[in-house]
Amino acid sequence: IYVKQIRGGPPIQLTHGEGDFIPAWSPDDRYIAFSRQDETGMGIMVVPSIGGPERSIARMDLAGAGWSGVAWTPDSKWLGVSTRQSPAEPYGIWLLSVEAGLRRRLLPPPTATPGSQQYGPGDFYGALSPDGRVLAFARTVRTWMFDLYAVRLTADYQPDGVPWRIGERSYPGLNG
Repeated sequence: IYVKQIRGGPPIQLTHGEGDFIPAWSPDDRYIAFSRQDETGMGIMVVPSIGGPERSIARMDLAGAGWSGVAWTPDSKWLGVSTRQSPAEPYGIWLLSVEAGLRRRLLPPPTATPGSQQYGPGDFYGALSPDGRVLAFARTVRTWMFDLYAVRLTADYQPDGVPWRIGERSYPGLNG
């Protein structure tokens, strides 16, 4: 992963892994989070945006974590990723503490839907609103078919109600 200053100069190489991808710039401009696939699996990493040592935040389930990217919270303290605790459960959206590497499930696991694989495979591609109060994500309906969902969040990134399918109904406070 490289960065290039807007005013010119050569690109600066930030990372040195061959499997580094899906970078996400922190809202405070201090870090870039990215996924790294190597011979041992998948990791979520951060590196200072001006260069410096990389830091591993967490090792994750290979299939979900890296491929659906990372989403920063507006305070730049947490990363939202798609992962699971075991192969027997669906993928879900989790928060990772950038400082401590702690992880907590943001939403309960999705339930199986008619025509889906066992459990889905779950929730992917989380994205937070600029104020951090709404999480949008893709929920598997059938293999490689997703519906877009959203859920309101409290100030400390806890669900405030149940997720709703976007387009299914209006939600107070989000429609003008």
